[in-house]
Amino acid sequence: RQRQMCIRDRLRQINAETMAKYWENQIEFDYLSMRSKIAFTQDGQTTNATLNLRMKKDSVIWASVSVMGLFEAARVLVTKDSIKMVNRLEGSYTARSVDYLKELIGIDIKLLEVQNILIGNAPFDVSNYALITEDSLTVLQAMINEQLLSTIRMDETYRTYRSDVQGVNRTESAHLRYASYKDFNGTDYPSDITAKIFMSDSMSKVEIAVQSIKDVQIDQFPFTVPSSYIRI
Repeated sequence: RQRQMCIRDRLRQINAETMAKYWENQIEFDYLSMRSKIAFTQDGQTTNATLNLRMKKDSVIWASVSVMGLFEAARVLVTKDSIKMVNRLEGSYTARSVDYLKELIGIDIKLLEVQNILIGNAPFDVSNYALITEDSLTVLQAMINEQLLSTIRMDETYRTYRSDVQGVNRTESAHLRYASYKDFNGTDYPSDITAKIFMSDSMSKVEIAVQSIKDVQIDQFPFTVPSSYIRI
């Protein structure tokens, strides 16, 4: 019995150490700007583009998408209250409440949680997660408000390798793989990301190759809509 207690105590210690190392590797930021090459695939068609992303923690996500390296095709501004998008190819724009994000992806997820996913952090707070065993992988899992299941598989460096968010009793889900990390300005960020988003009747895939990241203060998140554009 004493031997069994020692084994259990050792396992608890190993689990605690693993959790601590993973949370130590979470990326802290106030501002972040990122430039990436992306490939977006839906319905068998792939579009290649350049993504410029700016973020202020728990406040703003700003994105500009350019095609063929020549012109801006779309611009997006997401805050805690609203989602706005300009489609320059069609001369239209969208302005919705933040609830529109749930309509788009079928998952109720907040701004900070989206930011965490974009940089390979655990989507939700540390207090939600427990360590579980799954084959040879180290896995963290959290149930959020009995609506979302978050599952994180970490690599041998205690960083996120896979992050899955699944709606409970729903078909909608998001699955991200962080294949590699790269040092940008002294911090290791994901540099090769693949995201698959499953809706009730479709699947989209986004492949992201990160080219540069800066963590300096950002003063502007410009977003204007030409008067000739049609609201949809």
